[in-house]
Amino acid sequence: MAGTKVNADIVPSSTLLAPPKDANKQVEKFNTTMQLSFEPRATGTDRFAVGDTKYTHVDAVDIASYQYQMTLADFQKLKAAGVKTAIVKISEGTYYVNPYARKQISLARQAGLNIAVYHYATYNNANSGLDEGRYAAKTMKSLGLGTGTLVFSDIEDNSTLSSQVKDGTNAFWQGLKESGYTNYAIYTYQYYQYRDAVISTVGKNRTWIAQYPYSPTKNGYYEQQWRNEGYGAWQFSSTAYIAGGNYTGSIDVSRDYNGLLTGTPLSTNVGVVDAAYINGKSFHISGWHAADAAETQKNAYIIAYDSTDNREIGRVKYEPSLRQDVANSDYGYLYNAKYSGYSVDIPIPDGYQISGKNIQFIMRYSADTNGNSNYTDKWSQKYKFSSNYYNIDNFSIENGIVNVSGWHISDASSGYSNPYILIYDATTGKEITKRVKYNPIERMDVSAAYPHVYNSAKSGFDLQIPLTNKNIAGHKIQVIMRYSDNADTGEGSFQDIYSNAYTMPNENKYWIDNFNIDSDNVVHVSGWHISDASRELNNPYILIYDATTGKEITKRVKYNPIERMDVSAAYPNVYNSAKSGFDLQIPLTNKNIAGHKIQVIMRYSDNADTGEGSFQDIYSNAYTMPNENKYWIDNFNIDSDNVVHVSGWHISDASRELNNPYILIYDATTGKEITKRVKYNPIERMDVSAAYPNVYNSAESGFDLQIPLTNKNIAGHKIQVIMRYSDNADTGEGNFQDSWSQEFIQ
Repeated sequence: MAGTKVNADIVPSSTLLAPPKDANKQVEKFNTTMQLSFEPRATGTDRFAVGDTKYTHVDAVDIASYQYQMTLADFQKLKAAGVKTAIVKISEGTYYVNPYARKQISLARQAGLNIAVYHYATYNNANSGLDEGRYAAKTMKSLGLGTGTLVFSDIEDNSTLSSQVKDGTNAFWQGLKESGYTNYAIYTYQYYQYRDAVISTVGKNRTWIAQYPYSPTKNGYYEQQWRNEGYGAWQFSSTAYIAGGNYTGSIDVSRDYNGLLTGTPLSTNVGVVDAAYINGKSFHISGWHAADAAETQKNAYIIAYDSTDNREIGRVKYEPSLRQDVANSDYGYLYNAKYSGYSVDIPIPDGYQISGKNIQFIMRYSADTNGNSNYTDKWSQKYKFSSNYYNIDNFSIENGIVNVSGWHISDASSGYSNPYILIYDATTGKEITKRVKYNPIERMDVSAAYPHVYNSAKSGFDLQIPLTNKNIAGHKIQVIMRYSDNADTGEGSFQDIYSNAYTMPNENKYWIDNFNIDSDNVVHVSGWHISDASRELNNPYILIYDATTGKEITKRVKYNPIERMDVSAAYPNVYNSAKSGFDLQIPLTNKNIAGHKIQVIMRYSDNADTGEGSFQDIYSNAYTMPNENKYWIDNFNIDSDNVVHVSGWHISDASRELNNPYILIYDATTGKEITKRVKYNPIERMDVSAAYPNVYNSAESGFDLQIPLTNKNIAGHKIQVIMRYSDNADTGEGNFQDSWSQEFIQ
């Protein structure tokens, strides 16, 4: 393709113009296998990389067999540089098809580029135009191009210079339409002799005009000229190249004005929001709005609009400010691009709920001073202002009082203006204090950190809240920070944020300093019991428990804890550690515990009468009760008067409960008792006590008895002494414990 080379910085002059030639087309036409290098002269057009922001933006490139060496990577680089469309030569006259067209189209598509094509025209009348139209259509079909594909008739060759070229062009369109191709347009150059005639077949808006300035600067004179004249696109250079490309030759580049090349119409109304956020109690919006309509619509407004409820929130009129960056951008062609900036604050009405709403900002130019009629709008995207943040600076519970301080910021507080603190037991799912409505205090540190959240400067709280439910040991407690529209209860519509869970201490520890059961059957127990649960379970009990039988063996004792500063020093963070001691004497109610495992149950209960209800226990280690059962026979004989003389001692821990001592004389040969059972009063045996000091009855364990035989037929029999402790004072039956002597043979 070709263009006329002129200096972009001066008004064009005929002395600077030369007849255009398209090297790509001429090479293809006469020698399709030859690749030439066309470097610009020192005084010629600039050679620049596609994507260089100093130059007119490249929307499209056109390629022919001259660029057969281009790879997928080359097309991908073009795509990355902002190119949208590749226009591929498919045919020429009725004698040539680009042998690389199929591959070039495929690679461009793979790179994500749009595809258009062109036919290099040689027709000069209706007959040749129709033939070439049919030839181009046939070629498009063979390449699998759909009927919606944009196809250009490239009219620049000298062979087309005929007064009948317009007829030939219309016939060319007819040849395309016969095969269903109706998306067609013209390519030609500024000084083509019959330019206006061929353009008239489609119109300027469907004409791709070629003209090459020496230095095609961005938003330069010629870029504006061809757009203002209504052309669809402008080919401005044939000396661009692909930066870092595999293909190092030159490439033709073009600017799209109305979507002809790219399918994207050129904007005449562009607005960008650079920033939109909450500033105190206002929306802050900054950005730019450039529109050709601003030439006559002189009143600039920014309007905050609630698109959820379909209502305007507020508006601000402003004076557009300098935006040189916009003037230098691809939108520099717009009327007021240079002075298109805004930075405004729109107050949020008191009580207006913005959280969760879709908020849009309307950028408006209006001919009306109030901005209500004859206007051009550009709507922003939808914004959701739903910030909801908090921090707990301190959380503690002391003496039944919750101490909590921190801050809570929320865009929802614009409409939900009643702040509450709720203390919530996540373990039980219940609130454990009364709700507190508070007056937020100033927190400039929060405002500095979160300047864009509604009313962040007044977001603090520092509260002391009595517990209404103190049974929280081990529970997970959360602070609920709420903004509500209800000033009385905090219900209604509201927004909450939950703090992290604070796991309440649940220490439950003990120590037994002393445990014993004396000879009077009194339990002596001392030690300490600490429990965070005692905050609510404030009735301390001691229970003495027989783990062998599963029964309590004393009455429960409710006690007044005594001071234990040693415990407080060791466990300063446990609720009741300073007053946790006990030192008690508790009579046994069940003394049959010899050999049993006894435990001390230390309990905190909410029941002051029985220790039942809600409670927390801790069990001591088990104390195994002594269960000694020993004896000694000092003397055994039967005299001539048939009287048994027997003396000795019998000790048994079971005698604590089985407190009736008996002697039975037993004939092991016949299996029968041979005397009456004798219940006796134990006599002192300090020698036994010295030997067995820890056995319950060792000090008084002796016996010395004479017992008449009731069955004297015992010659040769084996006789044993049965020493018994029984709970039956009359017969020695019931519950008892025996010890059998060795056999005495008569």
